[in-house]
Amino acid sequence: MSTCSGILEDQDIAGLGVRIAIYAQSFLTVVAALIPESDITNSFWTLTVTSIALVISAVVQTAKGHLSLYNAILVTYLCVLHSIASAFVASLFRSKRTGRPLETESSGGNEAGTSSTLKGASLPRRPLALDGFIAVIRDPLAVPLYLQIMVVYSFGFHVWFNAASFGSQSECNADTLLLFFGYSFPALGTGRIIALVSLTMVLILMLSHTVSLHLSNAECCARRWMRWVIVLRGFAFAVSWVYVVVTVETTIRRNPVIHGDVQWTFGQVFPLVSILIPLVTVYHSGRRCFEGQYKRRGEGVAEPTP
Repeated sequence: MSTCSGILEDQDIAGLGVRIAIYAQSFLTVVAALIPESDITNSFWTLTVTSIALVISAVVQTAKGHLSLYNAILVTYLCVLHSIASAFVASLFRSKRTGRPLETESSGGNEAGTSSTLKGASLPRRPLALDGFIAVIRDPLAVPLYLQIMVVYSFGFHVWFNAASFGSQSECNADTLLLFFGYSFPALGTGRIIALVSLTMVLILMLSHTVSLHLSNAECCARRWMRWVIVLRGFAFAVSWVYVVVTVETTIRRNPVIHGDVQWTFGQVFPLVSILIPLVTVYHSGRRCFEGQYKRRGEGVAEPTP
């Protein structure tokens, strides 16, 4: 039986450039989504394509026998972070789309409801599942979000169900550590159980949250509570973002990894370039927001006094 002499890091999969790009993309995309009247579809697609491409690269490396359990753990953490950011952005996108029609529906809905009441007739209501299916079809971010969740978590479960023999350096799997709230656990012992339970819980929370967005009736949520809902979701994402970043960087330090010089190959440079997409979105969205506020204030000043 061979002994582990050190884990080799795959810089094209979880190198410094890849990690910085994923941290920045997820954070900047959420910031852009929080800006009023921002166009977040391009940044959302950047998140989705990056995470799916990272998983596909990991699968290819696994098929070739070049990916270790340690690198697979890092890939899972990074992709889960992207999936959480994508779910948050998708929820904000749906809130923005349903927010404006609500005002017209609420104002015109009373007249329509009054006329239908006067006529003594009421329209039949569609089944809730059918409403949810129609909402998914109409939502341009729903299908890629569900696809991203399916790909990311399928890879995560595959890694941990086969943790004992997974990867190119299976002799090092027993020495690989999983970090959970700052504590180190062996990947083939308690860490494997923690990872499977955590993946299951996060998957259930994400699916229940995402599905509820499409099955729920937007009219039941008062607009005065929408700001607090967004604040709570943003706080939850911020906590998740800090936790994943700290956990990934601590995992790198505590595992017996053979660290080499950082090689700025195409696999690390290209993800860094992709940061420009959410960065440009934040810039233009913030500029439009400030210009809109300045214009409204200027119109308010220009109005004649009674």
